[in-house]
Amino acid sequence: MWIYDLETRRLTEIEDKNRIAPFYAPSLILPGENRILFQVVTKGAAQIFSMNLDGADRREFTRAGEGFPYGLSVSPEGRRVASTFPARARTATESLPPNWTAPTAN
Repeated sequence: MWIYDLETRRLTEIEDKNRIAPFYAPSLILPGENRILFQVVTKGAAQIFSMNLDGADRREFTRAGEGFPYGLSVSPEGRRVASTFPARARTATESLPPNWTAPTAN
């Protein structure tokens, strides 16, 4: 995954070590958090992760096996992320504070 800085016109690879999947699909940047949400598919299961824009501090956002998440959107204040799973919708209630853990399925 790469970040392109519009001001400096620099392209920087941010996830080049300890990759969890060959391909990452960036979903959105969390405002004010300097974090990105991205999707990977590993062992046939789709999952959303977050990490800092410098590639550090990767965390699970959803758990493998919860379905194929898509259509991520962040609330205007940046505290909630909505995503659609097949046959249901769910909203995470936090935008990844330091002690954040993935919500459990209902």
